[in-house]
Amino acid sequence: MDRTADTLPPATGAVQTATSFTATATADGTWYLHVRAEDKAGNWSATAAHLPFKVDMTLPAAPVISSSSHPDQTRAYRGKDLTASWKAPSGFSAGYSVALDKISATVPDAVVETTATTYGAQLTEGVWYLHVRGVDANGTAGATSHFRVTVDTTAPGAPAVTSTDFPEDAWAGSAGTPGTFQVATAGTDVAGLTYKVDGGTSTGVPVTGSPVDLQGRTGIHLLPGG
Repeated sequence: MDRTADTLPPATGAVQTATSFTATATADGTWYLHVRAEDKAGNWSATAAHLPFKVDMTLPAAPVISSSSHPDQTRAYRGKDLTASWKAPSGFSAGYSVALDKISATVPDAVVETTATTYGAQLTEGVWYLHVRGVDANGTAGATSHFRVTVDTTAPGAPAVTSTDFPEDAWAGSAGTPGTFQVATAGTDVAGLTYKVDGGTSTGVPVTGSPVDLQGRTGIHLLPGG
């Protein structure tokens, strides 16, 4: 066995009678197994059978995926148009197998679907995953990279505002008296809240549930959530 296509085994040296052969290829590439026959009278065949086979022990590395439209995998975005790209692994390659679905660990097949390093799609609301793996010139597929994309086009409902210090539609407190207001979010994916009193300056409210202290003023006041 060697790397030459037409080697003729010698008529001297070790001869085996078994019809199987075991050997180890030591490098990637095309190898050849050469078999020559000898009869009981010691006559050798003038030619040999040559079996070519390919060895590929080096898998393409996993591509590194990024997205200009949805760069942070931990965030949700309103935009539905996904634009993604990846860096070609070194020492590679014939192309890539790509899949887009809602399963986090999908492994694409070993069929080259594109030679480009960019991908675009229009998504619906929800959590999506882009999966990319390289396929080398020998048809060997490498490790898969996964990229998470979250699309959220549904606005949260209005928060609920309550206060025991200043109950709704009731007179309470006095000028200069602090009041605590509780703001309850509608849903679990709210990133932030704002409030303002009587059309004043908007102020951010943590979504951790921290109370808001306001100085009371005489009269009827409005506290709209936003």
